[in-house]
Amino acid sequence: RRVHGVRARLCTAPLPRACVPHQRVAQIAQGVTYATVAPVANPADVNSAADFLIVFGSATPRTNVLAKLIAEMMAQPMFHQLRTVEALGYIVAVRAVTVCSVRCVRIVVQSAAHGPAYLAARVEAQIAACGELFAALSPEAFAKHVAALDLQLAESDKQLGQEAARLWAEIKSEELLFDRVARERAALAALTHAEMLTAYNELVCRSPLRRACVGLVCATAHPMPGPGDAGYDVIVEPARFADTQSLFPLFL
Repeated sequence: RRVHGVRARLCTAPLPRACVPHQRVAQIAQGVTYATVAPVANPADVNSAADFLIVFGSATPRTNVLAKLIAEMMAQPMFHQLRTVEALGYIVAVRAVTVCSVRCVRIVVQSAAHGPAYLAARVEAQIAACGELFAALSPEAFAKHVAALDLQLAESDKQLGQEAARLWAEIKSEELLFDRVARERAALAALTHAEMLTAYNELVCRSPLRRACVGLVCATAHPMPGPGDAGYDVIVEPARFADTQSLFPLFL
């Protein structure tokens, strides 16, 4: 009542939702893998890195579980091949991430032994190898991956702070899916092996539908990649490049 009284005296009103500023994500072109190239911030750092961000699309329960499932399925074979077998470096990580309500899979490889262009090439090769591995999965093996993710989704908050953080995250992101767990578990239960494989081949493997950007970070001891060394379209001025791209729709 007091708030309404103050608003009436000051002749103020909340901004319409369409006028509230929002963080937006550039919707980069399909079928092109862009790259940024930069030296390490600390010249004493001996590690180079390749940091992939592969876009799955705007936030929906189905998109979210697709990104999570594919990231979980990629993590072990990626780590085994690039970290254990090839010993590229200490860090080989694959996980699903969210950038302003846009779902992505992030792949990071860090190495003191090789430059970023080589690391990126090895990641691309392993992405293709994972596609063959996933295509050969038995129904029982796929069901195990789904059951493992479902178990993670169903895990309850162990502390009040975890519950509060989860709920505030919905408000901060403006997605407001307070029943997210139920929706994502339902989307996961409806997901088939064929649908997962199609999404992987179209969104993660190099294809006319993939949207991806790679950060190539180069240590002093490694040669700086040239414009065509990694086979990507290099972004020279990221801010100007972003201004030329369309934006993902708002989650309203």
